[in-house]
Amino acid sequence: MNKTSTACEGRLVVKDATWMPDEVKARLLEQQHHRLNSKQELIVSNQDDRSQARNRARVLAKMQEMVDQALVEPKTRQLVTEPSEHTKSNWIAEKKTRSRLKDTRRSTFRDDY
Repeated sequence: MNKTSTACEGRLVVKDATWMPDEVKARLLEQQHHRLNSKQELIVSNQDDRSQARNRARVLAKMQEMVDQALVEPKTRQLVTEPSEHTKSNWIAEKKTRSRLKDTRRSTFRDDY
């Protein structure tokens, strides 16, 4: 059993981080809302290693990764409301071609029975 306390916990007060732009703060708070306490502190902890220094390094690495993810601005989707005329004409031409192909496979029905 590990008798020494090597767990490490890191706290980042997001609203007081003057080095971080406001939009990055907002994204970080949105993405990591489950890791925040009532004071809007981002809390990250680690106790995987027996060394407190390694646990501290892992906590800092996790925090850096979270901030890096918040730095990336999400892409805005541009919805296409209607297909272009070129796309419509191609679609109709392909339908007609396919229809003609199926017509050639159809056997002619005879009424002389």
